[in-house]
Amino acid sequence: MLKSILNKISWLSLDVVFGGLAGMYFFSRLLRVELSIEPYALLALAIWSVYTFDHLQDARRVPSGSNWDRHEFHLQNRIPLTVLLLAAIITGLILGIWYFGFGPTLYLSVGLAAVILLIMVLIRNFSTQAAWLKEINTAIFYIIGIAWLPFYKAEAIDLNAPVWLLAAVYLGLATLNLLMLSYLDEEKDRQDGSHSILTFLPKEKLGRVIRTATIILLVFAAGMGIAFLSFYRIFALILFLMISIHYLSFFNQNFSSERKRVQMELIFSLPWVLAFF
Repeated sequence: MLKSILNKISWLSLDVVFGGLAGMYFFSRLLRVELSIEPYALLALAIWSVYTFDHLQDARRVPSGSNWDRHEFHLQNRIPLTVLLLAAIITGLILGIWYFGFGPTLYLSVGLAAVILLIMVLIRNFSTQAAWLKEINTAIFYIIGIAWLPFYKAEAIDLNAPVWLLAAVYLGLATLNLLMLSYLDEEKDRQDGSHSILTFLPKEKLGRVIRTATIILLVFAAGMGIAFLSFYRIFALILFLMISIHYLSFFNQNFSSERKRVQMELIFSLPWVLAFF
């Protein structure tokens, strides 16, 4: 029962939505920016829309009757999901106009969403040679999506070196997460004809890259926790714990791929602990 619920949460990208909202909260606290509930609602709609659109695009290439996973789920439920996607986009536009008004912030939000969707479509549908960019592209736009409003509203004095270093490590973690998921999904992607970094990089070499990158990120996060002033240490500690869970989950031979995926996605909600500080 619990496994079925977790699968549905993952297939519907709700775990990514929760993690994205926690990420926005991380950056709002880091930059000492107060955000009302509306930006979080807009971010939730945006993340769910982008990921659902992407999954629906992928599902079109998956033969019906394949293994019952995210692709097959979206294939068999494409009509209700498409309706919900259109409703989410319309709701987001209305809420965005109501909250931001017609001005630079609204135009920047809509433009960013349009660029993300355009690049996703180009990489996935028109350039097999550029498919290796999928993980990097997704990670960059994920961080931009959760952090741009806190950065936009931040005071200049708060845009300092510790903030940029923490943001860089967060980007590294997001990229690492996607590389790990591509590694775990290698067999499914091959069966479905999907492309990822493994289309161009041997799996054994990707495993070494993941291990090295994880250790480097852990060293950076630990170093920031030691070197930074007390205000920034909690943020470095959160990143250190998130990276550690990724390492312990991914390299645990006793965990199934599904358990690894769930643990790595759920840990992105850890920044909510900042509400207690």
